Amino acid sequence: QIRGIPGLLQRVIKATRALVDYKREHRLHKPEIHIHYTVTRHNVHLICDMVRLCDELGVDVVSFQYVTCSPQSAVDASVMDGKCVASDRYTVNDIDSLLLDEDGVKVFRSQFAALPETKNVVPVVNPISNLSDKSLLTGEFPVKRCMPVNYAIVIQPDGQATVCSQITGYSLGNVRESSIEQIWRGEARRQLRERLSRRMFPVCRNCCAFSSSLTMGQMFRIALGRRL
Repeated sequence: QIRGIPGLLQRVIKATRALVDYKREHRLHKPEIHIHYTVTRHNVHLICDMVRLCDELGVDVVSFQYVTCSPQSAVDASVMDGKCVASDRYTVNDIDSLLLDEDGVKVFRSQFAALPETKNVVPVVNPISNLSDKSLLTGEFPVKRCMPVNYAIVIQPDGQATVCSQITGYSLGNVRESSIEQIWRGEARRQLRERLSRRMFPVCRNCCAFSSSLTMGQMFRIALGRRL
């Protein structure tokens, strides 16, 4: 319904079964089979069902992420050196159609509170289950810093290297023209790291990888079962 590809779920199930069967037939422990579930208003009531399905299929891990939506205003305001650097890939015409409303938040809480026991799959529910009601209603995450800029780059289909899939308008270099090491040690990446250490872009509040940028204080709150 969301992706617009009829029969996609059945194709994923069929392919997953084939992978699991191959691993069992050859007594392999790897590759790890990981299903990633994006929670939206349309499927929030199916969280427990997804865990059961993954367990039935023999999946190793099922993790959950809240839908990433960036308003156009946040994209337009994400500027560096006078140029918009944010991608409009995560913008939608009607954000509210994907974000949870108050009833959806209640369903969200009840689903994670009632996760079934499993034999095969390990459900990874943090930090999504620790998000505050405000984050679920607005789609803005408690991002206080950017960690991926310190250890990762994303290579686009045309060879452009960027810090992430949201900041694609700022190029760190091109792997068709420079080596990964040159890009990694380059001036463009140094300047971006310096910029993000001082102030993040507006679209960073909608970061799809916010879980990798948690502060020690936030991780401590999660360990105590508190909301972010």
